[in-house]
Formats: sequence, C-alpha cells, structure tokens
Amino acid sequence: DSINDGIFEPFSKDASCDDVGEDCDGWSLPESTIESEEIVTETTGNGEECDFSEFTRAAYGGTDPDSIMEQITSSKVETEESPSSSPCEQKEVVDKHWGRDEKVIRLRDALKKAGQIGGKQIRKGKRKRASKAEIDNRRPPIFLMPGLASTRLVNWNHKTCQHPLISDIKMQDYVWLNVKQLIEMAGVDPSCWQECMSLGKHQRDHGGCRLRPDEGLDAIASLAPGSLGSDLLVGGTNTVYAWLIQWLAENLGYDVSSIVGLPYDWRLSPDVTEERDGYLTLTKHRIEAAVAANGGLPGIVVAHSMGNLVFRYFLAWLRQEFIESAFDRYSESLKLDGTLKFPGWLSNVAQRAEEMRTKLTNLARDFNFKLDGNKLFPKDSEEDTSSEEIDAIVWELAKMEGTAAYLDWVNQHIWTYVGLSAPLLGASAPLRSVISGETMGLPMSDELARDLEITFGSTHTANTISTKMAFCDNGTNSTPSANNLACLDELVEDIEDGMSMDPWKNFDILRLLMKERVDWDSALPIFRIDIEKCEKGEKSPCAYQTTESIGPREVQNGEIFDRFSRVWNEKGNPMMGKKDQLRESWWDTPFGHILNTTWDRPHIKHVVMAYGTDRPTEVGYFYKKKMDIPAATAEGSEHDSDDASVDDSIDEHESYNSDSDANAGNATTVENVQYDGMPYLKTVIWEVENGEYVAEAYGAKDKSSSVFKRKPKKELLKNVRSKLPHSGDGTIPYLSMAWAHTWLLHATRAYMRRSPSTGEWVNDADFDHSNALKNIKISHRPKGGSEWIKGPIKELSDDDSGMCKIDDCDTGTS
Repeated sequence: DSINDGIFEPFSKDASCDDVGEDCDGWSLPESTIESEEIVTETTGNGEECDFSEFTRAAYGGTDPDSIMEQITSSKVETEESPSSSPCEQKEVVDKHWGRDEKVIRLRDALKKAGQIGGKQIRKGKRKRASKAEIDNRRPPIFLMPGLASTRLVNWNHKTCQHPLISDIKMQDYVWLNVKQLIEMAGVDPSCWQECMSLGKHQRDHGGCRLRPDEGLDAIASLAPGSLGSDLLVGGTNTVYAWLIQWLAENLGYDVSSIVGLPYDWRLSPDVTEERDGYLTLTKHRIEAAVAANGGLPGIVVAHSMGNLVFRYFLAWLRQEFIESAFDRYSESLKLDGTLKFPGWLSNVAQRAEEMRTKLTNLARDFNFKLDGNKLFPKDSEEDTSSEEIDAIVWELAKMEGTAAYLDWVNQHIWTYVGLSAPLLGASAPLRSVISGETMGLPMSDELARDLEITFGSTHTANTISTKMAFCDNGTNSTPSANNLACLDELVEDIEDGMSMDPWKNFDILRLLMKERVDWDSALPIFRIDIEKCEKGEKSPCAYQTTESIGPREVQNGEIFDRFSRVWNEKGNPMMGKKDQLRESWWDTPFGHILNTTWDRPHIKHVVMAYGTDRPTEVGYFYKKKMDIPAATAEGSEHDSDDASVDDSIDEHESYNSDSDANAGNATTVENVQYDGMPYLKTVIWEVENGEYVAEAYGAKDKSSSVFKRKPKKELLKNVRSKLPHSGDGTIPYLSMAWAHTWLLHATRAYMRRSPSTGEWVNDADFDHSNALKNIKISHRPKGGSEWIKGPIKELSDDDSGMCKIDDCDTGTS
C-alpha cells in the first residue's frame, strides 16, 4: 500500500498466521504452543500385514503403551484375498516441534517428567524429603538475554510534562514502551517523552526521569503489557520472549526456577550497565545461582540480536575479572614471603598438562625466576629484580591462572550458547540513527529521533567490523590478537595445502568469506557523502562534485565522525561527542578494543547460531551536502568514478525540494555563526535476495511526525551485485550473521592439536587432519518440517522425489 506503517513498524505479527485462518490474529499469544500433525503410513495391498513397530518406537520413544498396542493389533488389515485390495494405512501423530527421532523424544519426555514422583508434583512440606534416587528435578537452566529496545524501562522519578494535554510521567510508569504516551505524542507533543528517554553526558540520567530496566522474565516477555491502548494499536501485547517462555513451559515443563531473564538498559554501552547497575556482576551471580538450584547442570544462554554482542562483552569482562583477581592474590603473596605461590589446582594442572608446564618453565626462565613445585621465586643474583620485572611476571602468571579459571567457570555454568540473529560483525542501521535519525516507527520526526538516539551509548555496540580484522596479512595485524584463536589466512593455507580437488565444494559461504574475503564495502560503501559546490545562481547538478566513501575501518577508528563533522557544521559538534563516547566505552578497556577484532567462537561446548535470510535489509546510506562557493574557486569538476556505476540509478530518485537540497531549511544563525542542520540522507540502500541491491529515495520520504506516512519508492540498482547470495533478516545484514560459518572452523581447529614437545598431531581416530572442512557436517530439512536429512541440498531433477529444492529447504551445519 502507499501508506507507511509509522507507529506500527516496531510491531510485527507472526508470519505463520498467514495461512491459518481467522483463529490466529498474529499478535496475541496462542492458547497453546503444543502442535502435532498426522502422518499417514501406507502399504500396498499385497497380503502383508502393516508393520507398526517403527511407528511405536518413533512416536513414543521406545515404549509401547498397552492401550495403543491394543488399538494397533486390533486394526483390520486387508490382503489380496479381500474383496477390496486397497492399501492399509495408519495415522501417526507426530509432534511438529520434536519430530520422530527416538533420542529427541526421550529427551523431551525426561524433561517433562523432571520434578515428579510417581506422577505427582512435589509440594514443599507435603511429604518427607525424597532421596536423590526418587527425584530428578534437574534441567539445564535457560538464560534469556534480549536485544536492542527489548527490555521494558521503568521510571523512578516523577517528571512533569509542560503541555496541558499530556500526562506527567510518574513513578513506576513504563516509559519504554508506553502506548498511552505514544498516542498522546502522535497528536500533541513528543518532547516530554523524548526528554525522559534521553541520556546526558557520560550516559547519565537526564531530562528529569530516572529510567531503569524492569525486573525478571516479565521485563523481556513483552514491552507493552495488555491495555486498551495496546489492544487498539497492535491487537494485544507486543511480545519479545513471551512466545519462547510459553513454549518452554508447555513443552518442557520449565518455570521461573529454570528460566532466568537478563534484562538490561539497552540505551547504555555494556561498561556503563556494569558501572551504574552492576549488570555484568549480577549476570554472573544469576547464572551461578540458577545452575546451583538446578542440580549443578550448566545452562543454556539464549541471546537475541544485540544481546549477542552484550554477551560477548560479558565473556571478555568475566575473563578480565578472573585475571585481575589472580593478580591481586599474587601481589599479596609476594608481599608476605617474597614468593609467587599458585593455587593447588593450577599446580595439579601444570603437573598433568605438558603445555601448562612448558609455559611456567619458560616464564621462570624469561624473568630470571626459579620454578620449585607450586612456587616461583627470584634466583640469587648480584642484581636485584626490578619492580617492573616483578609486575611483569606477576601479570603473566595472573593471565595464565585467570584464563584457566575463566574457562573452568564457563565449562561449569554454560553448556550451550544459542545466538539468534547475531550481528557478529555489527550492523549499519544504528549508525544511521546517530547520523540522521531513525524513528523506529514511532510518531516523531527524524530530527527529534536523532536528538534522542545520539545520546545512547549502545549505538556503538553494533558498530560494523571489517572481515579483514580476522586475517593477519591485512596490513594491520601481523599476529593474532588476544581475541583471535587463529588467523583465517592460516586456515585457508591449511585447507588448500596439497588438495587436488576443490576443497570449498559445498562451502560457498566460507569460500566467499575466507578465500575471496568479502567485506562490508566490497560492492558499495556503507556510507557515502556526495558534496556538491555551486556558484551563485548555478543550478544542480553543479560542476564541482566530490564523493567520500566510508567503510568499516573508518567506523572502527572513529574516522566516520570526523568526516561528517568536517562536512556538516552542527551546533555543539555532536559527531565528535559520539567519538568521545566510543573512546570512553570501547577503546580504553582493560581487555582491549573488542570492536577492532572479529569475534571468535566462544569456549562453550555447544554453540547454535540461527538466523533468517532473504528479507530486504538496510546496508548502506548515501548523504548529500550542497553548498555555495565563490565563482573564483569553482574551477573544473571532480567526480568519484568508483561509484559511477550506481550514480545513474540513484539520481533518478532525487525529488527533494530546493530548501532541503541546499540544507537551507535546517540552517540556523547564532551570533553570526551559521550552523548546518542534521546531515541530509539522500538514499538508503537495501540488500535483497540473490545478491541484488535496491535504492530507496529517502529524500522524497514523508518525514512528518504523523502516524500515517507515504512510503517512498524503491528501485533495483543495475550493474551492482553482492557476491553473497542472500540478504539479511530485515534488521541484520547477511554478512554479519553469516560470519558464524567461520566458527565451524574454529571448532574443527580445536581438534587439530599438536604436542608442544614433539609437534606431532594428537591421535584422534574420529578426526580428519587432512582438511578441516571435512569435519564439518551438513544437514538440511524442508521448511516447516521436523526431520533433518544428512548431507547438503542437491540440485534436483524432475525424477527426484522425497527431497526439497534449494529454495524450500533450511540448512544446518555442525
């Protein structure tokens, strides 16, 4: 339709309702998430009885209930001698979520029965304490970490709104997301709500409100709890994790004791969530408590979107905490008796592990210390060891102990990590909101949205990271950083070494990422600034044209903010304020600038990365600045030929008026100083399926603050394609999510262990050392199905049956 969705944009209904009918409204939670389907099993009428044994094993996990067996054995079976030679058939009821795999069904049933004795739920105080043999109440706790804008925020300080038609924001009011307040904003004045949501300098409280994240599962289950306003707007509650929580409760018997919400103030950068709210420390304690309460079973972390990057930060922070704790203990030990005594568990590890023993021996040698049992102490010598040398060996020893303690903690507390729509290489949209505003579908102008979003420290959390940072021959990295398990160029050499056949067959995405090194700006820049300088009276297009392209490296080092600051002279220089924010929260951390490195697979036993594809997704933004210059300086013209292939397609979309063309409408004069307005966004680039790009003429977009807005036109860009065959999920670009493919090689490389002393491969009969790719298992299934089929999807001929076409299959790798 021609009307932009406006306020409805943040609320998306369940797409599975499209084919269901009137009983599914797409918004409210279902009455039940338990689903089953009937599968008809047939045999030809050849006189043989139907064999139902496979049916009973698959559907009931190996058990045959008497009532079911009686029903099966009493079924009348027709043979060739019967008057009718029709095939016999049996309807098999299969759980759509679990399929027919016997092991999976057993797991489901075991989890459902956990916490029960003799079929009755245990009630505290109702019976005597049961023995461990009688009770099995253990299930892996699940920890839910939400993404950007997915935690409810509550006000803890009364704010008076000046407009007489707008209600005050009271104590304990939901501010994000307050549907009633949004309705008032749409028709009156959004400034009071915007002030309440904004942050001050150093991400402190601002505007009269004191917002804090709501508590518990409810804070991340839904943003706008059911009310008259939410019912009118979205047909019910805007859900976040509510569907998953209900599914876990109904299908696996989970409850509040085994599902733990990890809400946080999504406006803040991760370091400030710890500084202000103690979020990272609380997360550690919550995980420990839930694991202890569930019989010591390590849990499952489920993170969505930006929550994955918060989880990355948490792991880096946790490792640093263990290192600093070890450093403090060693320093205290040195003060007491002049020795560095490491704990018994580390001493035992060193005695068993050749690699650890070698590290300790080398450490003692390098710093002129003597290793004796579980102690390190300075050797007798004429020269005293300097304090700097002491600190150096203490720190190295602390890193060894702290890292080992960190890995042990992860092993004990996190069994599986599930990343949903994980932006492993960041995303471009948050920076767009900082530079020119993004209304998120709310009834406000881009300018007001930008004033709000530019205060959020979290916009840096998803900064784009160049894929080149994973390679050691990129001109910057000569060796892997502390955050890299290995350089990908080394893995490429290992894969291709001595291979006569193409080793990348069936691994197209890995080939593009690792061999061809596809990056954010391989086809188009993430940001482009078109500068047009015109003599007085000259009409656009003017003779003097320049173009600046901005890629992921300029985002990482903050150069993007310098570029925009030089072109647009804004009052208060907000772009440099964002660069200062980036420096404070990310550059100056004890564990290094993790936004300057790609994220390697975490040291967690099981990792599952799931994401959708082939939805139109924003990947690039082209801005324009037109300015007047004296005629004497306008000599000749310049044009960036690198982007000429897209200019003709994009220029067709220009329909902005003369005021916005020259930024005159946004310019203000204060004390004879003329300031530019917000940078003018001319075109938004979307990636779509099959590697194609679409240009949206944002300059022509209806940028009013009303609920209903006109939708801009989008047209396919000619002669510009991505090498990647898919687009993202509508929010996160495909490149960022697909980086998870490289984690498969991190996992296989972990098996390729050499002895520190001999350099020989450690024997592992189940591992193929000739090529790491051979150890990656691929499976696929029809969309909507429950059965996974081993092997890659094949191109099918007309004669093939029982298989799905490439476009109709989900694909998994492990």
